Amino acid sequence: METAPDLEGYYAAYEWAANPAVQPPNRTEPYRAYKHAVEGNERFFDVPMNVLVIGTAGPNSTKGYLAVLADMGLKSGSTVLFIDKNDIPLANTENNQIVEEYARRGIAVSFLRMNAMDMRTLNRGDFRLIMTHNLFKYTDLPEARRILDQSAGVLASDGVMLHCLECFTLAAFRRRVGVGAGITRKYGVPVYIRSEREYSALFRNTSLEVVRCGYGGTDRCVTFVLRHVQAREC
Repeated sequence: METAPDLEGYYAAYEWAANPAVQPPNRTEPYRAYKHAVEGNERFFDVPMNVLVIGTAGPNSTKGYLAVLADMGLKSGSTVLFIDKNDIPLANTENNQIVEEYARRGIAVSFLRMNAMDMRTLNRGDFRLIMTHNLFKYTDLPEARRILDQSAGVLASDGVMLHCLECFTLAAFRRRVGVGAGITRKYGVPVYIRSEREYSALFRNTSLEVVRCGYGGTDRCVTFVLRHVQAREC
């Protein structure tokens, strides 16, 4: 299993927190952590694919995800399905405009309300890319792992899941996850977990495994690249 590609740079992005006199750098969109996570594997996007985005479908999130997918090289002919557990995104005028804009680019964007993120109605193995952000922040750990397992069920055999977590999320859930020894505080600011064992512990007892990590620079985000455990045996 690979570690983050540049751990020194990864931790350097947080060094400003150790000195209160240093102003934090300007933040960019947290979605850029996804871009870093797939560096070196750009050929993954050489073909159109079905993409699933879990749990966030407001206009700002929709724009952010689609922008970074375009930046990654998502091809015309692809589909992007956003699922959420509320109705707000479905009736949002701005989201409707986004759908029309991407339709002109040959990318079909749609939204689906799913009760408690129950993905059993989706086709098994239908999605080559699954993306989600801060899943552990909005649900308890057993529920988050249940959603991850359901995600594995709809992930294609050659597909990956990109799961982005923020620094403060990991710190807040360190006791729940059970990897608190690796999460410290510097001048009151949470710092990321630091080992492969601790990365993996977040996804313990799920059907997914960590194959790589990428960081979001000044965004204080880390993205886990996950694949279905069975894919390792294929």
